[in-house]
Amino acid sequence: MILVVDDEKGIREVLVEYLNLLGYEADAVENGKEALSVFDENKYHMIITDNNMPGMSGSELIKSIRRNCPFFPVIGLTGGNTEGLIEAGATRCFNKPCDLNELREVIEELLSLAPSESLP
Repeated sequence: MILVVDDEKGIREVLVEYLNLLGYEADAVENGKEALSVFDENKYHMIITDNNMPGMSGSELIKSIRRNCPFFPVIGLTGGNTEGLIEAGATRCFNKPCDLNELREVIEELLSLAPSESLP
């Protein structure tokens, strides 16, 4: 299961629909605080997060997840500079709008490589 985190409803909907078409289950929330709440309650295999969101940025979300799950796959998306996401520990980063085929390839690669201890 993949968690999509983005404050833009349209992006959340497109990503969830695309992931579903690829055969993945996906949930979506609109900010980092909600993501942390559902992350603790569900068995996710990956997070795809925007960086610039109100309340808690994607970078802050990644840092929080890294404390307990240092190898958990996190893909960062941003309309700006990817540096903050990389410094926070994003596994991979994309600038918006991203190429969905490239995103699919990275998702498949990361999920195939994820050690079982990286999952909560």
